Amino acid sequence: MSARLVILCFHRVLPTEAPSAWPYFLRGTAVTPTCLRAQLAALARHGDFVEPHAPLDPRDADPRRLRYWLTFDDGYVDTLRHARPLLDEVGAAATAFVTTGAALGELTLPADRWYATLTSAQRGVGVVRWDGVTFDADLTGCEGRARLAHSPERRAYLEAGSAAQEEMLAALATALGASPTPRERLYLDRADLDALRAAGWSVGGHGATHALLPALSAPELHRELSEMEAGLRRLGEMAPVGFAYPDGQASSEARAALEQRGCPFAVVLGDEHAGAGTDRLRLPRYIVPNEPDWVERVLVPRLLEGS
Repeated sequence: MSARLVILCFHRVLPTEAPSAWPYFLRGTAVTPTCLRAQLAALARHGDFVEPHAPLDPRDADPRRLRYWLTFDDGYVDTLRHARPLLDEVGAAATAFVTTGAALGELTLPADRWYATLTSAQRGVGVVRWDGVTFDADLTGCEGRARLAHSPERRAYLEAGSAAQEEMLAALATALGASPTPRERLYLDRADLDALRAAGWSVGGHGATHALLPALSAPELHRELSEMEAGLRRLGEMAPVGFAYPDGQASSEARAALEQRGCPFAVVLGDEHAGAGTDRLRLPRYIVPNEPDWVERVLVPRLLEGS
């Protein structure tokens, strides 16, 4: 592995005026197309984009330049609609880490159901009550919106079991006069993934249901990974592929299970580059913010200092 592999993590690429976009921007999991274009241009000035099918292979790399591996988590359809054309402009390809249940149309990711509830609200304020928890939901101002997009209650919801999640969503939807069902298609399907593959992209796994792996028992972990592998085969991936830990949360048990299954590499989160001695099943990634000048202002100076 090159000592200067910089792995960048994106989620959604959306115009800010999209009706369902605001929670993702407040949460820090969306960039605009304009922002992404500026970031890609800056990256190209300082380094080279790796081939996403062999991102850890440093052969033929210029040791004087940075190497970037672009990754997109969750498998949102705007990866194809908005990100791929911009990557084409700079001759880059990326890896799409997909949650197979979502790509196969079998589920909606929990975070997206929470956000769908917020963006479909018919009431601006309400009182949410579930299982002894009571809190005010206020969508009328920036502070209230930010709290609902990234709050202790949202985190508790994401970490709860499926039955508890349904109760929590129902309480939030009742308080706001909303629905947890997204009003638009969110995820890449098999045809979309084929289009990305034809453009040189690779596809990796991001779980079957986006379950947080450290919270799973051994049988649950086995089932989550087995169902993901079966889903990836249905989506056109026959060989073992790379993996992105949901929410970047790894564990020694999950790492061992991935290694046993022949996973070639796995990525977490953490604002640092991957060095020669980095564990290939715990590769850190930078989460890219919606800031057009972030590459020149933050990333490159930090990397040059580290070198």
